[in-house]
Amino acid sequence: MFKTRFPITLVATWLGFYLYSNLRDIYTWLPPMLGFLFALYRHTLTQENPRVGFVVWVFVCLVSVELIHTQPLGVLVLLFIFYEKLVVRHLLRAFQDNVLGDLVHGFCIYVLYLGFLALWNHHYAPFWREVLSYSVLEFLLWRVYARA
Repeated sequence: MFKTRFPITLVATWLGFYLYSNLRDIYTWLPPMLGFLFALYRHTLTQENPRVGFVVWVFVCLVSVELIHTQPLGVLVLLFIFYEKLVVRHLLRAFQDNVLGDLVHGFCIYVLYLGFLALWNHHYAPFWREVLSYSVLEFLLWRVYARA
């Protein structure tokens, strides 16, 4: 008989995130949680022994968001990887240990992703209000999560 460690908690949390993403289409004031996922991704990578399961879970959530909204697949995963490797490590080092760093990074993730989608879909409507409100709301959620 095979013994496997099935990460039931990761599947259950992904299912909750999937349901939340679908509810987000009904209630447009809910943020897509990209900033929160990026903060979780960065937090996981900065640990001494990062768990691969969390990183894979974040990537599965990102692909789920792209599938739900019929966006190009893999753009968010590549954005997270390149943003963390290039911007966080080299350009914005001042915000690595700063409390407002997660707010700045969440804001930048939204600007880059929504800017890419605007170019991809040829829809150039102003999105600054959504970017700022999503970034602030997710920053507050991340601070509550980090304190717990």
